[in-house]
Amino acid sequence: MAQYQDIDEYREKKRRQKRNRILLALGFLAAALAVFLTVFFLVRNNRKSGLSDDASFPLSIHGEQLTDIHKVGGNLAVLTQSSLYVYDTGGSARYDVLHGCTNPAICESGNRLLTYDRGGTKLRVDDTNGNCDELNAENTILCAQIASDGSVVLVTTHDQYAFFIQVYDAKMNLRYRYGSATESFSMVSFSPDQKHIAACAIGSSSGAFLAKVSVFDYTTEKTARTYEIADLLPLYAAYTASSNLMIIGSDRLVLLNAETGETFETEYDGALKQFVCDADGMTAIATDNQLNGASTLTLFDKNGKQTASVSVPDSPLDLCISDSRVLFLGKKAVYHYDLSLNLQEEITLESSAQKITYANGSMFLLGADAVSKYSIR
Repeated sequence: MAQYQDIDEYREKKRRQKRNRILLALGFLAAALAVFLTVFFLVRNNRKSGLSDDASFPLSIHGEQLTDIHKVGGNLAVLTQSSLYVYDTGGSARYDVLHGCTNPAICESGNRLLTYDRGGTKLRVDDTNGNCDELNAENTILCAQIASDGSVVLVTTHDQYAFFIQVYDAKMNLRYRYGSATESFSMVSFSPDQKHIAACAIGSSSGAFLAKVSVFDYTTEKTARTYEIADLLPLYAAYTASSNLMIIGSDRLVLLNAETGETFETEYDGALKQFVCDADGMTAIATDNQLNGASTLTLFDKNGKQTASVSVPDSPLDLCISDSRVLFLGKKAVYHYDLSLNLQEEITLESSAQKITYANGSMFLLGADAVSKYSIR
């Protein structure tokens, strides 16, 4: 019996030693992990924001008047009065073209970019590899929009109609046309399933503005559904990811159910100064709160419900929503917020800017004759 007892004690001793070695190893691992996480967060939180030290920036386009900047498939599209320039976010040129437009405008979807001549007839669709499809419209282009599959919708003038809607596929083949004898459509948008388009017109009733929204199924010959929203001057209308229509008016935001016509409305706290909507329908509104030149920045989700609001000590020049960030370009600085509108950082500007966009971890500011790159946390 004594022999077995000695064996049992020996085995228990070995088990205790093994447990101690395991606990010691786990202790070392926990300590190493703690050190790693501490260093990681210190580096991340103390990473310097400000002008990038990328040698390619600022991007100067001499002799050109810069008018707009967009992120397109992870690249940058810069529009001037005469040309379209596409760069990667490191500042290397991808390609540039003379667009031939007198009053150029651009809009993007995915990796495609639509450039068209407001008041003219020219339009072109480019992808980020420089492939291009062009079209000369039969009549004057008033507004246009592009879908992620490359389809394009145009609103133009017409000899027999007040306004004319045309939808082209990615190869510029005509797929749909509709003439309106009365409605002055000034905004168009593709639905997420790319089977419908919504066109918004400004009307009037009893001396007050009126928003008229028509929804077309351009895959069939169904009659358009038309809704009216009283006392609303529409400035922007587009589909959200939930297939509702987000309409930004001069005094309030309206979410319209495109199937039923039901609306959800929210009035602004002050005069509207700037707004932006992302591809999913999240919307940021900047209004004048009349307090020492400050502004109120308010965020709405794709259902039109307010999710956050904050006072900003500056006047808005442009807004950007991207990658769970909200960027407020003011006259003095850029204010970087998260989606709860908690201020992450305030970046003082080295020079004046008119537009802002965000791509691949950096923000890009469009000045009068150059594009600047700023690193942000």
